[in-house]
Amino acid sequence: MLLSAQALTLIAVGLFSVTGLFVLLAVSADRRGRNAPYYSQRRAARRQAGQHVSRAFITLLAAIASLTAARFVQPTTTPLAQPVVASLSTAMTPALPRSALPTVPAASPEPSPAATQTALLPSATPSPTEAPTPIPTPTETPAVLLPLSVPDAVPQPAAETQTRRLTLRAISSALDGQGMPIENQTTFSPGVAAIYIVFDYRNAPPSATVRHTWFRDGSSVHFDSQPLPDAAVGTSYVMWSPEGGFATGLYEVRIALGNTLQFVANFEVR
Repeated sequence: MLLSAQALTLIAVGLFSVTGLFVLLAVSADRRGRNAPYYSQRRAARRQAGQHVSRAFITLLAAIASLTAARFVQPTTTPLAQPVVASLSTAMTPALPRSALPTVPAASPEPSPAATQTALLPSATPSPTEAPTPIPTPTETPAVLLPLSVPDAVPQPAAETQTRRLTLRAISSALDGQGMPIENQTTFSPGVAAIYIVFDYRNAPPSATVRHTWFRDGSSVHFDSQPLPDAAVGTSYVMWSPEGGFATGLYEVRIALGNTLQFVANFEVR
């Protein structure tokens, strides 16, 4: 069934509205990505913004196509049946005067039947009627369904199957004389000599191996491992001091106990 021009126009208006919605979602995802503190979140937000832009472009093309098609569709009308006027004829039988009847003997006074004459009245001429105004065939306007926008899942580190034994305490550029961090922050200046990831441990196996992998803007830049102190409960740290200091970028440090991921520390150098 062909859609009318009015229906195609309404569809085009709805698609233009959907296009505007996708543009707003793309702008929102881009802003969220710019303000995200971690590289993985920025990357996911940018990918989501690109998908919204692609959907907006597709709906915009569909809206333009519907609007163009509406200009070439002629409105359909359903003509009304013309009224039929029937001409009625009325019969009238006039009676003849008594003097015109023939004389009949009294013995047999049988009057002759009166002659009847049927006269037809002229048929009434139907008056011209105005042409009925065409009534457009009503068409249903299809509802425009907004596509559901499914946000991309932000990649998360694999969940460990064992009880977490190491917990992040601080990210610092220096330690005091007792090996404790002098600060706890997530933003550092370019060229900082070293970064310390300080953590607390509890119920860890004796001399367990602590592995730490460093990433910058999603690429691995350093890996090392060291034994955990023999004490059952305490505080320790891992550190890295790259040659020439830390370059600008988003950093992720993944701390594992043996082969089990414990936590991820994130900071930025800018």
